[in-house]
Amino acid sequence: MIAGGFFAIAFTAAVGPSNPLSAIGTTSIVLIYMLIVAACIYPFYGMLKYSTNMKAALATQDKTRFNTALIYLKNVFKYYGIIAIIILGIYGLLLIISILIGSMR
Repeated sequence: MIAGGFFAIAFTAAVGPSNPLSAIGTTSIVLIYMLIVAACIYPFYGMLKYSTNMKAALATQDKTRFNTALIYLKNVFKYYGIIAIIILGIYGLLLIISILIGSMR
């Protein structure tokens, strides 16, 4: 977050007021970084829960903790799969839009 704030300030100072990119503004860049951080919290939490449960399960040979750890790992991979599908959908939509705009010229 701190690095994002510094980047936002440096970005707006570097482009200058006459550049069209200066309309993005510092607040927008900080909000984008906050969205990225918010999207990363769940996988980090899931991996933390997976690792602590797996470590405890392997130390005590507890099957229920082992299964709980694998559930957390499964949920993390489902999350990454959903994010990948969303990104691929956005790429496909952008490809179709660019083809339509290119064919109009």
